[in-house]
Amino acid sequence: MAVLLHVAVLLGLPLLTLAAIVLAPRRPAQVLLAGILAVGVASTGAMVGMHHCLAGNPFLQWLLPAICLGLAIVFVRPAWLRGTIAALAIIASLGLSYHYAEVVHGAELVGVELVMDGPGEGSRAIPQWHTWLTGLYRRPRA
Repeated sequence: MAVLLHVAVLLGLPLLTLAAIVLAPRRPAQVLLAGILAVGVASTGAMVGMHHCLAGNPFLQWLLPAICLGLAIVFVRPAWLRGTIAALAIIASLGLSYHYAEVVHGAELVGVELVMDGPGEGSRAIPQWHTWLTGLYRRPRA
């Protein structure tokens, strides 16, 4: 059930951002665009370093909200809507990454395709319907 919430957030945040851009567009200045791009690249690089282990890395859980954050700041006109999407993106990136880290260290799911069973021994994880989006696989049966 928790994976469904994970999928809903990963799909909902970009849809909300896109709707805000379409319904409340803003034409950014080139300087603003360059500044946001630089901040976005730097923050994405910093975010990626959060969780590294053999169970998986929540890359998309940071990248997708970071993209939504940058797009909202640049292309959404009303400040209250821009701020709301920015806050949601930051909360989503933190929540999704911590949720991912918790789930991949559990007994059911893993974030890598090859699961190490022992020294030099591995087995393939089972892709799920949401793997393309979440990066989560079902652990192979022992």
